[in-house]
Amino acid sequence: MTHLDEFGNIQLSFSFTDFELLHHWTLATAKSLAPNASLQRAMREVVPLLAMKYRYLMHAILAISALHIAYLRPEESESYLLSAVHHEAIALPLIRSALTELDEENCHVLYACGHLIVKYAFACPHIPGSLVFSSGAGTLSEFVPLLRGAFSVHDHCLPWLAAGPLGSCLELPVNPNPDFSQYPNDARLAALLPLIFDTSEDAPVYREALDSLRRLFAMIATPNQTMSTKTIVYCWPAQVPQRYLLLMSERQPKALVILAHYCIMLNMLNTFWFMEDCAVRVLRQCRQDLSDEWLPHIQWPLSVVGLSDSED
Repeated sequence: MTHLDEFGNIQLSFSFTDFELLHHWTLATAKSLAPNASLQRAMREVVPLLAMKYRYLMHAILAISALHIAYLRPEESESYLLSAVHHEAIALPLIRSALTELDEENCHVLYACGHLIVKYAFACPHIPGSLVFSSGAGTLSEFVPLLRGAFSVHDHCLPWLAAGPLGSCLELPVNPNPDFSQYPNDARLAALLPLIFDTSEDAPVYREALDSLRRLFAMIATPNQTMSTKTIVYCWPAQVPQRYLLLMSERQPKALVILAHYCIMLNMLNTFWFMEDCAVRVLRQCRQDLSDEWLPHIQWPLSVVGLSDSED
């Protein structure tokens, strides 16, 4: 909320509920988001300190904390979901604006926001199909471009990030370009090549999206991998070509078939509270948008995720 001080200046204030959300972040949410002690410590101690100066990060923290409480206390979920939506609605426009003025000072904050945006998008209850797609054909949910923008911070600002307060949290893979055969089920992904590789102008776009998926599966399967599976899974939407995202938003069948196979990767994260049933929701939408002739091409994802090709 806001109010005016004695000089007529706008002052920001937070409610007692917001203090509860911040307290819960420190006690529980920060730990639940991170796969290792170093990142948990950064989430619990460093990120709130950054948020003291950048209010869009504070609102992002409060939004994901509210979602966590709603998940843990379903009988009280309605009020906490309203708080989550409120804080995220404040944070997103500010984050979007800050991304246009990326510099050495705010890159650390925007890097943290990128992680929280992704988790909020997956954790927030959605109407059917809205996790990836917006209500109309030809559009994606807002989190997709925000995810790409936020994750680009890592690539553009790596030296600044490495020397900054979150430097210890940066993850680099053992091998960023492993052989696809490292993944035991790569033959199933390679079987899609005849489907997508034709004479159409978009064939190279589909090939690039599929190759990115195969590469990330191989990274996950690499022995002694130094990058967490969660981070690797989140890389794919940021790596695919912009043209592929357009084709996906148009519900083009080949794009949806590739997206359906990404759901196998999403399913690997199902034990995290904020990822619970995300693979099911996205795959169900893919199946709904595909005509019967395309369903044989997504039988493997349907089997892995636990959906039948006729389940409602």
